[in-house]
Amino acid sequence: MREMSAELSRLGQTVSHTAIARWEKPGNAAHLPQRKTVFAIAELFNVSVGWLLADLFDPSEGDKPITTRRQMFNDIDALGDAEFKALLAVKDELVRMRRQITNAKDPAGDK
Repeated sequence: MREMSAELSRLGQTVSHTAIARWEKPGNAAHLPQRKTVFAIAELFNVSVGWLLADLFDPSEGDKPITTRRQMFNDIDALGDAEFKALLAVKDELVRMRRQITNAKDPAGDK
């Protein structure tokens, strides 16, 4: 744990080895790392934030391949506020365009 603490410090995150021990304790969800620390841990181990946090969201998933749309966005919480707003704007625009296309094909609303 001291080595991980030192590695995280090199990545700009000051974390004590006791904090790391608290994170690793099973059933200790009240003591999870901050968002910026999660990013540093993912970088340290060269994995995605989504992979790192997958068991928190769905412990049954393990190493199964991502198959559903919801699973593809399981790391969306790792985005900052500005990035999340940008993603929402893109989504809103795509939905608006899809509705326009659908309405143009079926102006009477018969589907």
